[in-house]
Amino acid sequence: MREHLFDKLTPVYEEMWDSVEKNGFDVNSLSEFRTRVGSHYQKESDSPFGLLIAGRCPNGWDENSADQEHLFPKNNSALINVSRRIASHFYAGDVPEEHLAWTNSAHICDVDYGNVGKRLWKAQLEGIKKIATAEQELLKPQVSVLLTGVDCDWDEPFWNYLSANGCSEPFREERIIETTAKSTRVCKFLAYECEGRLFIITDRPETFARQKFADKVCMIIDQWLRKNR
Repeated sequence: MREHLFDKLTPVYEEMWDSVEKNGFDVNSLSEFRTRVGSHYQKESDSPFGLLIAGRCPNGWDENSADQEHLFPKNNSALINVSRRIASHFYAGDVPEEHLAWTNSAHICDVDYGNVGKRLWKAQLEGIKKIATAEQELLKPQVSVLLTGVDCDWDEPFWNYLSANGCSEPFREERIIETTAKSTRVCKFLAYECEGRLFIITDRPETFARQKFADKVCMIIDQWLRKNR
């Protein structure tokens, strides 16, 4: 499945690299991320449904990363921690995240870490819109959780698919409200239904309790699955 996706998207990556270079970027300082597909993704015996997780940038994890046997790099970032908690809720086994597919908004990023700047984002935007659509068409996830942020542009590539299929308004909104001595923080979760699939767009998980964040996502998925089975 991953190889099929790679083959289809190779020309798209070539187009993105050409665009990035034409916009004056040093390609030697950049790396390429390609969609990661877990070894148990969509296996009928132990994966009841396909779940895709999306972040913003891979932060150094690319096609040349040493540890290619695992879905995620060996760190405990908020995205990876929350993704593993979500996976363990739905899938059994010692490595539940191997049931997931993992992607990012940006696919050409700085070699080491960090989010891409606006110029680099625009240089690859048309390509990553095509990638996000191809992921839906080829991987066919029943549920996509976009940990990209609600009030920003990081979810734009995924809207290429959603808009093309007539999706515009969320059917559900959930919130986490955390109050500290200094401030009140609100985390939003927007749920969309498109072509019989569930899309959840969330605020970033970094500043919120990770278990509470994962529980909210799982609750939305559980209720949607019960309704559609």
